[in-house]
Amino acid sequence: MKKFSFNLRALLKLREWEEQLARQDFSETVQNVSTLEDKTRRVDEEKDSICRDWDKSHTRSFSRNERLGLHAAIADASQTSKEVRDVLVTAEKRRDEALSRMKQAARKKKVVANLKQCRLEEYHAEAMRQKTIEIEDIYNARRIERRGI
Repeated sequence: MKKFSFNLRALLKLREWEEQLARQDFSETVQNVSTLEDKTRRVDEEKDSICRDWDKSHTRSFSRNERLGLHAAIADASQTSKEVRDVLVTAEKRRDEALSRMKQAARKKKVVANLKQCRLEEYHAEAMRQKTIEIEDIYNARRIERRGI
């Protein structure tokens, strides 16, 4: 009997490659989201530290210019925080899309892998049927031979 061969081997390799690319893309987006979360945390901490530093250094009254400087620094930190949060929201959406692409690629690969497994099982079943037929033929031939002698 001929050796098992899967005609869709190239498709299976393609599906594996697509899944690998989707996993890499997902990994990169997760790393990007993590970096942006850290940046958001640092910007918020910077904003808090501006207020704490101001409280430590100016326990008494302060002038109008100092107050304007404080407000400008806080407004700048708030604007930076808002921009980073907007980028973070976009990155999280991209991460969710990458996750769904990765799941879809895994499903597609699994379909072809299951098909290969089914065909392999069919091959083994057919091989067993062929062996059984051969054994029966040998048995019948010997039985007929014994009757003839």
